[in-house]
Amino acid sequence: MISLLSLPGYFVTVALIGRRTCACKSLRSSSSTTRCGSVFPCVQTPAYIQMQGLFLMFILYIIIGICWQSLISMQFLLILLYAGTFFFSNYGPNTTTFLLPSVTFELEESRSTLNGISAASGKCGESPRLYFLFVWLI
Repeated sequence: MISLLSLPGYFVTVALIGRRTCACKSLRSSSSTTRCGSVFPCVQTPAYIQMQGLFLMFILYIIIGICWQSLISMQFLLILLYAGTFFFSNYGPNTTTFLLPSVTFELEESRSTLNGISAASGKCGESPRLYFLFVWLI
């Protein structure tokens, strides 16, 4: 049931990505991506959606952590808050993980190759850490 509450996060991302979030077009040049000179973008980019999702997950986990004793007796509210973390997990980091390579690597001919090299580099960097963690635990 909680997984069903997280699925709309993907659909919200698809609906919002690339959309303009402010109406201040006349106040700025067309090449600027910030809202009237502030730090908030006027367009929902994958990186901005990822930051939104991570920040809202942080807030929900803080609420769960602080109110844990009272949430134990209100299980419906606890499940609702936890489902909210699933929603924002899918709205932010889970979706943008698949979108960022298309933004980062602009050439279509080499996009999948460069994405594969990037993923393999991350795995190669992680393998020694797991090995030393395993050796340290034994």
